Amino acid sequence: MLGVIIIGLVFFDVFHSVVLPRPSTRHMRISPLLIGHIAWRPYRRLAGKIQDDRTREDVLGCFGPLMFLMLTFVWLSLLATGYAVIFWGIRQQVQPALSTFSEAFYFAGTSILTIGFGDVVPLTAQARATALAAGASGLALLGLCFSFIFNLQGFLYEREVPLAVLGSRLEGKFSGLNLLLQHAKFGTVEHIRSDVRDWERWLGAVSESHRDFPLLCYFRSTGRGENWITCLGSMLDMCNILNTCVENYENGECLFFHRLGSSSAQLLAVYLNLPINVCELMSREAFDEGYDQLQEAGFKLKDRDAAWRAFGPSRCEYASYISALCVYYAAKEPRWICSK
Repeated sequence: MLGVIIIGLVFFDVFHSVVLPRPSTRHMRISPLLIGHIAWRPYRRLAGKIQDDRTREDVLGCFGPLMFLMLTFVWLSLLATGYAVIFWGIRQQVQPALSTFSEAFYFAGTSILTIGFGDVVPLTAQARATALAAGASGLALLGLCFSFIFNLQGFLYEREVPLAVLGSRLEGKFSGLNLLLQHAKFGTVEHIRSDVRDWERWLGAVSESHRDFPLLCYFRSTGRGENWITCLGSMLDMCNILNTCVENYENGECLFFHRLGSSSAQLLAVYLNLPINVCELMSREAFDEGYDQLQEAGFKLKDRDAAWRAFGPSRCEYASYISALCVYYAAKEPRWICSK
């Protein structure tokens, strides 16, 4: 029974981590405990001590792939342990009879990996059925893991292409205000609405895939400093500015993106049980500085005081969650004012 319970826990976790295409429970599962609590926090803490930004980002970028390999190894090891416990319970039904638990673990491992040296032979129907079940379990587990890594690569490609585009536009200065100033500088303000519609579709796909398969969140973006959470915060700031400060942009694409982005950040933060601090309003001085830059860039703005009263509460709908996610995933928080 103990062996069956261990095997059941392994496939319960595999089903929820690899197969089930929807957010699932974190209770009684191996991967959230291994990745979120045991591995990530000390790994993030050690990487944070690296002074060089490039080296630190490279080290953090290794975590996701390493965890995929580690998780596969842990699943196989626990699966072998579960079948070893079963074989130990029927140790007299194999030839030669198993004398130690390590021999039972060896027989279970060769059965799961379908090596079949033939040095241990099951004699009874029960032992043979257990050996066949072990081989089928190993093939199923490895097949699911191999297919999962290809799915991960597809999801990552879908996530990274828009980030590369945004990173080139922002020149590494991730700020919603900076994005608006760049559009004004190069005369592409009329393309903002279509860009936001594209980003809304991108966010819908990313939020679904990353909540369904949380391991994706630990795969760093390929560009230097282009974390998808940082980019999301920058886009939300841009849409919030357009909704509350700029004339003729309310109740449109930016409002829809603001709703989707805020809810996505909240859902992911709640799923991870992150501590959320009470939102602090941006200082009036910082807001006025950004307002002046927008005015200089040629944007038609609403009344300054009215814009300030609308901007702060609207930003609180997502800012605390974006900040908590950036801290958890060791990402840079989006800036408000970028140095010229």
